[in-house]
Amino acid sequence: MQSSFPEIFGEDKFVVMLGGLHIEMALWSTMGDLLLGSEWPKALNEAGLVKTQEAATAFLKASDPMRTRYAHQVIVVVLDSLLKRAYDYGGTDMTPEDWAVVAPQESPTFKF
Repeated sequence: MQSSFPEIFGEDKFVVMLGGLHIEMALWSTMGDLLLGSEWPKALNEAGLVKTQEAATAFLKASDPMRTRYAHQVIVVVLDSLLKRAYDYGGTDMTPEDWAVVAPQESPTFKF
């Protein structure tokens, strides 16, 4: 078709797009680059979420998208749970949204 109708089906008429899986793998790989020096694999290993640090490092490379997605989902749930626990422990009259704005200003380690 390209040789018969180059004005319609020529090489300059096509756009190559990544599929959903490739977009997701690129996202997880980028997240892994951001987390590379953060001791994240060590934390996952010490928390018992993975058996070895090498398995946790594989999440940073996104070699298995389903396991990588699951690991990130578990981490988000745990961090959200810890944030809610810290809010309840503080015993403040502020809403959680207002507290999340004020708390980092009062404590330099809040974001960690």
